[in-house]
Amino acid sequence: MNWGVVLCLVWIASVFCDVPKVDFAQDQKVPVYVNTVGNPHNPAATEEYYHFQFCKGTNQGKGLKPGSALAGDRVKRSPYSINFLDEVTRHDLCTRKFTGNDLEKFVLAIKEESVIEIFVDGLPTTVLVGKQFKDEREFQDRHRHNSTHRYLYTHYDFDILYNDRNIIAVTISPDPTKYVELSTDMLASEASSVTYSYSVRWDETDVLWENRALKHIGYIKQPLEIHWISITNSAILAVLLTGFLSVILMRVLRKDFTRYMDQDEEIDEEFEDSGWKQVRNDVFRSPRHPMLFAAGIGNGCQILVVVTALLILALGGTFDPGNRGTVYVTVLFLYAATAGISGYVSAKWYRHFVGAKRSELDWKICAVATASLYVLPFLGVFAVVNTVAIAYSASTAMPFINILSILLLWTVFIFPVTIFGASRGRISGEFELPCKTSRAPRQVPPSPWYKHIYLQMFMAGFLPFTAIYIELHYVFTAVWGDRVYTLFGILFVAFILLLLVTSFVTIVLTYFQLTIEDHRWWWRALISGGSTGLFVYAYAIFFFAYRSEMSGVLQGTFFFGYVAMISYAFFLMLGAVGFLSSFQFIKYIYGVIKSD
Repeated sequence: MNWGVVLCLVWIASVFCDVPKVDFAQDQKVPVYVNTVGNPHNPAATEEYYHFQFCKGTNQGKGLKPGSALAGDRVKRSPYSINFLDEVTRHDLCTRKFTGNDLEKFVLAIKEESVIEIFVDGLPTTVLVGKQFKDEREFQDRHRHNSTHRYLYTHYDFDILYNDRNIIAVTISPDPTKYVELSTDMLASEASSVTYSYSVRWDETDVLWENRALKHIGYIKQPLEIHWISITNSAILAVLLTGFLSVILMRVLRKDFTRYMDQDEEIDEEFEDSGWKQVRNDVFRSPRHPMLFAAGIGNGCQILVVVTALLILALGGTFDPGNRGTVYVTVLFLYAATAGISGYVSAKWYRHFVGAKRSELDWKICAVATASLYVLPFLGVFAVVNTVAIAYSASTAMPFINILSILLLWTVFIFPVTIFGASRGRISGEFELPCKTSRAPRQVPPSPWYKHIYLQMFMAGFLPFTAIYIELHYVFTAVWGDRVYTLFGILFVAFILLLLVTSFVTIVLTYFQLTIEDHRWWWRALISGGSTGLFVYAYAIFFFAYRSEMSGVLQGTFFFGYVAMISYAFFLMLGAVGFLSSFQFIKYIYGVIKSD
């Protein structure tokens, strides 16, 4: 791996994530951009601002930040003209005449409680499009008649906090006294013409620019305390469960070592003995489908490095809450920079399984399978999700130029780097194993029902999930809701707990499998370790149904499609962690006992 390239790409990603500080002069123009209109509970079901009959900006094609398209943003220049410290009592923007189609769009937006997202000096803020209420009246015929009134706000108040020459926070609120009622009657009257206006007020604050993100999102200490209490409870539970299993395992191992070291060397006694020692000549036998197994381990190791690097960058304050899309850009760069890791690891394990004397075609297929194992399913999900977004005319539909750029990145950089890593792994040294493998595999005795793989998957997935499910709730709320997540330190602690618990639980389950003389542990260790990904997806279903206000085909497609890929990434990453932990454990215990 060329670590210079890795560091360079990480540096570029961190540059994209940085929000430049602007020192404004008196009456200097403040950049104001408009983004999308939509229900905040359905972030995928949004439309571009200029699809509605609002006032137009001077340059609608001007964007704001790198990576904004990946986050579903469609940022354009706004018609609002704001100068630093220049207060505006009322300024008329324009007058727009509505058609029937315009009226329907606004009625639907108000019905869904949609908001407009506006960026002021890079700070995102939202404001309601309008309001509605139901009027119930009982007439002389004693029948109740319901009517719904919908009103479009026509005036917005900008309240801006500043410190010295810097903008710290922005709040936009509608004037409740300035609105127009939307009805079919307005199309036949002069009321179909709507005049938009706005005002600007400046207030000074002592908050520094470095802390403006926390000020802008309304940061308070109570959620932090709740987070720490929750993560502490999860940590205690995870440590107790892991410690309990570890103590039992160490006691059993100590007895096994004593018995195997001191046992009589007579053939009869050796023949009558049972336990994990009996499979010492089969425990390192290659698994079925070694190429697919090696590709899974390689992708899991790469994802582990990407997630670790992402959390370290987050701990360093790389990501600004107001600069959306930077996390997606960083993940893309990190995935590209670490592509050689998956190729190297998969080729090294494939060499261990099948030896170096394989055909050139087999090595090429292994490298291509490694490069495609995660990317191809992701592209398939993306194609479905993006097609649905296009059908709904949503702003979250990825522009063609961005799709082309990502495909070009995979073709020109990620795929070749994966192939290069595979070429290095192919010529790497072999693993040193404490036992030799016999030619004929040992017959596997039937296993009891309580050691079935499905029960192992449940236990191996449930225990690690208990260490992260609370933070998973907050992350889901931030990604698919209107919250902002900034507690990356707590998230990092939860991540470490997840890795530790996954390792210990998979080791214990692998040991119990060997005690019944079942040497087919390779795939079972990977599946058991990765089964937490299934729990993540199951929780996502629960979150969508009972913990969120998301609804609709478009939002559901986005949510379940991309969460499926996140769960798949969890499966590969934790599967690799569980397998590698079990492999080191098996090498240790078979290296301790006497060899024949």
